[in-house]
Amino acid sequence: EAEHARRAAQGHADAIRIEAEAEAEALKIKMVAEAEGTRELAKALQEFNDAGISVKLAEIRSEVSRDVAKSIATALERNSKIFLPVGQGGLSETLVGLVPGLEAFKEADVNLKELISGKKKK
Repeated sequence: EAEHARRAAQGHADAIRIEAEAEAEALKIKMVAEAEGTRELAKALQEFNDAGISVKLAEIRSEVSRDVAKSIATALERNSKIFLPVGQGGLSETLVGLVPGLEAFKEADVNLKELISGKKKK
C-alpha cells in the first residue's frame, strides 16, 4: 500500500511538472512572437521616410480638424452671437483663411446652413 501511495504521489507530481513545462513553453512561444513583432515594427519605423511621415501628419491634421470643427459647431449651437476676429489682411483674408476649415465641418458631418440659421432639422 505504501508503494501504491508513492506511485500516486509520483504520478501527481509528474502531472504538475508536465503542466508547468507546457505553460512555460506556451509563454516562451508567446514572448518569441511578441519579440518578432517588435522587431518588425522597429524595421518598419526605420524605413518610414519623409513621405510616410507627411502622410501620417496629414491624417492626424485631418482628424484634429474634424474634432475642432465639432467643438466649434457645439459652441456655435449654444450661442447666438459669433465674434470673428479680423486679421491684418482684412475681412476677405480672414474669410479665405476659413475655407479650409469648412471641409473639416463637412467631414465632421456638421450642417453649416442649419448652424448659421440657428435651425436644426428634426
